[in-house]
Amino acid sequence: MSTTDVLITLTEAELKDTRGLSLVGLLKWLLEPALSTAVYVLLVQVALRNTQPAYPLFVLSAVLPWRYFQDSVGRGLGLVSSYGNLITARRLPRGVLPLVAVATQGASLLMGMVLLVPLMLWYSAPFTAALLLLPIVVAVVTVFVSGPTYLASVFGLHMPDYRGPIQSVMRLGFLVSTALVPPGRVGGSGAAWLFRYNPMSGIFDSFRAIVMAGRAPRAVDLLYPLAVGVVLLVIGRAVYLWWEPQMAKEV
Repeated sequence: MSTTDVLITLTEAELKDTRGLSLVGLLKWLLEPALSTAVYVLLVQVALRNTQPAYPLFVLSAVLPWRYFQDSVGRGLGLVSSYGNLITARRLPRGVLPLVAVATQGASLLMGMVLLVPLMLWYSAPFTAALLLLPIVVAVVTVFVSGPTYLASVFGLHMPDYRGPIQSVMRLGFLVSTALVPPGRVGGSGAAWLFRYNPMSGIFDSFRAIVMAGRAPRAVDLLYPLAVGVVLLVIGRAVYLWWEPQMAKEV
């Protein structure tokens, strides 16, 4: 089988295993980001009296790409161990394994984006030609997610006890971004700078530009996370392929 065939086959198997490709599984795809958004809305808008307009749509535009990143890297941490029998039993293009996690969680992102439509209608967000740019934003997120997933695949096998702390650090990355509040509302110029230069902030703001303002994202909001993502992908894939020959012995 070709690398592409292996990627498609393993992704289909993972989707069936995690989602079941049933009505219940499809509902789970929608409920997870919806519930996460509801929690943040209740916490920030209701409890802390945030006045950001269309705040549920504002938050969902960050929750969707963030869950893609978080779940891909989280799956990468245990990926090699879960495929241990397959790795030792037969020879396959092992370099594709992290991409299985990226593709599987990418399907969750695409399904979750369905939730944007009713919120856009509810808040009278403009449906413009800018929506045609969403695939470009999704492509940038995919590049950004891939490198850390490769690194997580190596790290998770060698340091399994640190999977929990790594995921906790990732959650901090969500909070120190424009996920819940625009940088202009962050107290202190130093803190605002930190929030703005989190690469995920540009991705969040790109989603918002399209679905909330009906305009194209700023070039810097896409080019910056894309550049960071390419660097991480080159490093992550190089580390993974360097270690790959020893994989079967260490699983």
